[in-house]
Amino acid sequence: MVIKQQTNADRIRAMTDEELAKLFDGMIINCEGDVPCNRYCSSYWGTEITCEDAWLLWLKEEAKE
Repeated sequence: MVIKQQTNADRIRAMTDEELAKLFDGMIINCEGDVPCNRYCSSYWGTEITCEDAWLLWLKEEAKE
């Protein structure tokens, strides 16, 4: 029996919305481009919520082509 190794893409596809939001929040740079986006994202999202919560909202939106 051959066991297929899980790729990074497989791992990402298996993530929940919450896990993806946390991953994006840790990778994305804020609007000034110099510090991690762990502050408020009001300038981009237009609300006073954390970037992680903003990513979670975006992940739950209907996809646009």
